[in-house]
Amino acid sequence: MPDLPPSSAPSNPKPAGELTFLTFLRGLANEALIQFGVIPHPLTGVREANLPYARATIRVLEQLQEKTKRNLTAEEDDYLRTVLDSLNQRLAKIEPATAAPQPSSTKPAP
Repeated sequence: MPDLPPSSAPSNPKPAGELTFLTFLRGLANEALIQFGVIPHPLTGVREANLPYARATIRVLEQLQEKTKRNLTAEEDDYLRTVLDSLNQRLAKIEPATAAPQPSSTKPAP
């Protein structure tokens, strides 16, 4: 496997933190916030909403909630419920605004 070019190699590599289910959920929640345009994309620095992706990420979190029922710690269960409530509320606020019909500028034919 080739080495990274010197300019892109980390100068002081640190060991990655332990990956837990809770950190995995936090990563998905952050991704949803990026997709909502709430926080900037880490690579581009641009805030840009992508609602289809945000909806898909929420769906993934809902599936995880369903598939891990009665198998989570209290902290994980609490976090997942809170995040899903928050993301679904954010989506509900945005979707009616984006789905609102545009007023017609033409008059109906007589």
